[in-house]
Amino acid sequence: MSEIIPLFYDQSSFKSILTYWKAKECTPDGPSSIVQICKDNNIKKCVGISRNFSTFIDAWKNLKDIGTELIWGIEFVMCDDAKVHDDDSRKNEHKIIVLMKNKDGYKNLLNIYTACHSNPDNKYYVQRFDYKQLKPLWSDNLILAIPFFDSFIDKNLLQYGATIVPDMSFTKPIIFRETGSKLPFESLIHAALSRYNNIGLEEVQTKTIYYKNRADFRAYSVYRAIMNKELHSKPNMDHFGSQEFCFESYRELIS
Repeated sequence: MSEIIPLFYDQSSFKSILTYWKAKECTPDGPSSIVQICKDNNIKKCVGISRNFSTFIDAWKNLKDIGTELIWGIEFVMCDDAKVHDDDSRKNEHKIIVLMKNKDGYKNLLNIYTACHSNPDNKYYVQRFDYKQLKPLWSDNLILAIPFFDSFIDKNLLQYGATIVPDMSFTKPIIFRETGSKLPFESLIHAALSRYNNIGLEEVQTKTIYYKNRADFRAYSVYRAIMNKELHSKPNMDHFGSQEFCFESYRELIS
């Protein structure tokens, strides 16, 4: 099996209950820390994904202190035209991840994030962005990653009424292929990715991590329900039928 890269989502992504607390700040009954996980498992390179910059400084400093390199990025909700506010525009919402290659990439990503979040026209239920706004801000210091779940490929396949044709001509994206989610439609997305990637884009085998152990799933599901203003008994969230989005599952895959 080729190398599997763990993708750690932190709390500011609203998808995770993981923090970037220092290892010495963690307690057995407290929140799990990505830093502690990396230290305990000798992880030398960490891919961290967020939805804003609030956790970046702690992530960079605390991982550096334990000798772990941080590859960091932000997840964006994209659509055809962020200024169009109607139900049809929501059918074409999908996600991308923009990763920094280097320190100059930090400035470039900050510019993109600011452009997305400072424009009130980009807000419709959630803060959105589009490729017309992204393209002039793009830099070779960045990497555009197509996530496995919630990408335009996933949406076109599984969401009724979605017809998304993103303009990524300004860069050469990479594709994240998820491993071991145990969701019933994972194989369908893999097949759709293979059909799409007939142009030879780089693919990276990944494992999405939202919490540390399977036993944390209940706490995680309550957290997600609260963040989405839904009931725990009826969270109304896509791709929420598996307990495998955890570091415990990743560790089993690589053992």
